[in-house]
Amino acid sequence: MAFSPDGRTLVSCSRDRTVRLWDTATGHPIGVPFTGHTASVAAVAFSPDGTLVASAGRDGTARLSDAETGHPVGHPLVGCTDAVVSVAFHPDGTLLASASRDRTVRLWSTATGRPVGHPLTGHTGPVSSVAFSPDGKLLVSTGDDSRDTTLRIWTLATGQHRPLSGHPHGEYRASFSPDGSVVASAGRDKTVRFWDPARGRALGEPLAGHSGGVFTAVFGPADDLLATSSVDKTVRLWHLAA
Repeated sequence: MAFSPDGRTLVSCSRDRTVRLWDTATGHPIGVPFTGHTASVAAVAFSPDGTLVASAGRDGTARLSDAETGHPVGHPLVGCTDAVVSVAFHPDGTLLASASRDRTVRLWSTATGRPVGHPLTGHTGPVSSVAFSPDGKLLVSTGDDSRDTTLRIWTLATGQHRPLSGHPHGEYRASFSPDGSVVASAGRDKTVRFWDPARGRALGEPLAGHSGGVFTAVFGPADDLLATSSVDKTVRLWHLAA
């Protein structure tokens, strides 16, 4: 799920192959479901200006839709040879990044729907998530399982990447702090780990407390608050030391 930039709309995705919009004030659905994917939809994202919704499909495609009408924008983004499981917009809205189980991260022009450059390769197993840094210069991607337990920091200007290892069984998700100075990774090993994306090194000690793999780790508006969700059916809030 994802909130629109103004917070008034929530977008959700489902195994029923649809994407749906919800009014956050009333909890009611908005319009009709977005359709087009031929398999379950794994992830969704709003563009920074709130006009587009991107969806990641296990049918191997990513799709762009008009956030107001639900109509497709351009053709499906085709190129991945396995399920697309994560999508993220660049902060300026001109690029969409996708992560796929085919071991690639791909960049797409939101204006044309065409690939931008070559696929970003380096992962040796499925990729589970992708996220841009707040300044749009870096990208973080996560390895999904024991075939690739790394997260990787990509420099968009060069396409070079730096693998970071710490979670022994891979990660579900990773996110940047609001100022871009820290990456938090949510691991199958029941921990959250912190990384310096500029220097490519671990920061401090892992956060431990969940009794199952950690699905997500998301910073609050300031860098001192982190929310996590887990296989153990709990959500936790963490106050981070300076």
